[in-house]
Amino acid sequence: MCFLLLPAPPTAAQGSVDRLVQGLEDPSFKVRLQAAILIGKRKLTRAAPALRDALDDEHDAVRAAAAVSLGKMGDQEARVRVVRLLRHDNDLVARAAEKSLALLDKAKGPKAKYLVAIDKPKAPKKVARSHLERVVNALKAKIEQHPNVIISAGEEKVLKGSRLNSHLKKRKLTGLLVQPKLARLQAKEKHGTTVVDGKVSVMVVTLVKKRMEFSAGGEADAWLEDTKIAASEREELESTVIQACAEAAAEQVYDYLLRREDY
Repeated sequence: MCFLLLPAPPTAAQGSVDRLVQGLEDPSFKVRLQAAILIGKRKLTRAAPALRDALDDEHDAVRAAAAVSLGKMGDQEARVRVVRLLRHDNDLVARAAEKSLALLDKAKGPKAKYLVAIDKPKAPKKVARSHLERVVNALKAKIEQHPNVIISAGEEKVLKGSRLNSHLKKRKLTGLLVQPKLARLQAKEKHGTTVVDGKVSVMVVTLVKKRMEFSAGGEADAWLEDTKIAASEREELESTVIQACAEAAAEQVYDYLLRREDY
């Protein structure tokens, strides 16, 4: 006797999702529009990837509906693509993007107060790109744990000046910019060892007017008991130092955000 395992037939709910996803590719924009609206209304999260693609639909009404539906579903992965629509020529699409982001903020947590952007780090010449990425990643990893913070998805690049300020007011967020700098990274030979020490400094400024609010810094060192080390060993020492410096600075920024209203 043998048994043949067959896949379970699709449930009615699964069939409904599949039909709506297919509807997003229908030649008629009215069908695509209805599909985008219903996906959001029913919060069919399985259809989110297809709905994100609908943000690039050729018809503005479909784009707008897709943006709002993604917001209703709380699809945080859509943020970057929704932000790009803020500068769309069609006001319907731009306003839908505004609404979508406000809904995404609410879905992430009701305590959101700050939109925090992280600048590309300043650094001495010839510093490895991976080191700069490590600084940004360490800052982001810590700051996004803050219950009041929404990490920018590029709003400050899409909107400028008064438009950015107006956008932040609509979302009831204060915009802040974190400006990191790899202030020092050097290797020295000392008492038969190779020592690498570094410093990461950070300034927190307002996102629109760039008014300074807070400064922080982290310093660290690491060493090997040898004066003749391989390039890979030196890079590992540098990575360790930069990570420690960035994490120390990030901790201070995090604490500042917790206490900001007291300043």
